[in-house]
This record gives sequence, C-alpha cells and structure tokens, in this order.
Amino acid sequence: MERDCRATMLQMRDEVEANKDKPVKYLYITDDKEEYCRTFLEPNNIQGEHIFVSRTEWGFLQDKFQFTGIPFTVLYDKEGKRRDGTTVEKLLEE
Repeated sequence: MERDCRATMLQMRDEVEANKDKPVKYLYITDDKEEYCRTFLEPNNIQGEHIFVSRTEWGFLQDKFQFTGIPFTVLYDKEGKRRDGTTVEKLLEE
C-alpha cells in the first residue's frame, strides 16, 4: 500500500462517512496482502469495501482501466457508465 494511496484514503474518510447512507460505494482494490493492509485500515477507520486481488488480477485491472500509478480513482454512474470529469456529489444530484 503506497504512501500516496494511504494519504488519499485518510483524506476521503469524511466524504465516505458523509455518503454512508447514500447510494454510493467506495471500493478500495489492492494487490497487497490483507494482513498487511489491515494494520493501516482498521486503526485509521478506513471505511468502504476493501478488495484484495492477486498480482495477475491487478495486471488485468491495469490493462482494463489503463492506469500506471496509484492511487487511481474512477467513477461510475448507477447505469454502470464510466463518468470522467465529475464528482460523487454531482452524480448523487442526478
């Protein structure tokens, strides 16, 4: 779990909490080991869905979403359409 990724999760805690009862999900995906990540996630109260994938699955995600660095954020609307250039707040208003 990279330092930048951890910093972003810490910054997003208030947003995640504010939206907990709204129709939005926060997914955090990593190829790091769950035991390693839990030592950061639990003490820092990082809410959301935490998904732990293999290196092969991580490679598939990199190919699919065309990212080279982390953290990487992507938003999808309720129809499953990727929505670049918007925010969670704007999507919730729709």
